[in-house]
Amino acid sequence: MDADYLYRLDYKTALIAIPDACHRARRWHGGPKSFPHKLLKAKLTKLSPAQAIYRICFFSTLAKAQQTRQEYRDNGADTTLGRCRKSEVLTAGFAESWDDGFAPGDAYLFWIEEDLSDENHEFSQAAIPFDRFDAFIDGDWVPMTAHIALPSPVALQHLEPTRDGGLGLLARLKAAFQSS
Repeated sequence: MDADYLYRLDYKTALIAIPDACHRARRWHGGPKSFPHKLLKAKLTKLSPAQAIYRICFFSTLAKAQQTRQEYRDNGADTTLGRCRKSEVLTAGFAESWDDGFAPGDAYLFWIEEDLSDENHEFSQAAIPFDRFDAFIDGDWVPMTAHIALPSPVALQHLEPTRDGGLGLLARLKAAFQSS
C-alpha cells in the first residue's frame, strides 16, 4: 500500500559514493547554512557538546516526490527516486515529525540524537540499508541495490555489441530486471 512508503530524491552519484550501502542522516548543525527546523533548534540547545542531532527527510507521497523532482536541475534527470517503508526508518531509531520546510503533510523530518564519535562526525550511526529501498526506474520499482550497481548511462553509451551478435550488456541487464 502506498501509505506504507516514504520517498526520497538522491543524486545517483551520491548513492554510489556511500561506502556501506546505507542511508544515514546528515548531522544538523543548526548554523546559518542549516534550514532552521524549529523542533531541531529546540532540541539542539538541550544537548551536551558531546552529542549531535542528525536528520533525514522523506516525502510522504509519490506524487509530491515526483512534483519536487521536476523542480530539480534538468527535471531531476540525475536523481534517483527511491522508496522504503516508513517502518524501516522508525525501526532504525529515528523520531518522526513533519518537515517544516514544506507544507504540513508533504514531507517528513526524521531525526535522531547520538553521542559523537569518530564514526558519526557528519553522518549518523543509525542507518537504513539500501536493500530496504526500491528505485523508480523507467516506470517500475526495482531494488535500489540493483539500480546503483548498474553502469552509468555514459558508460553504457560506449558499450559495443557482442562479437557473436548476442545481447549486449545493457539488454542483458534489462532482461534480468524484467525477469526478477
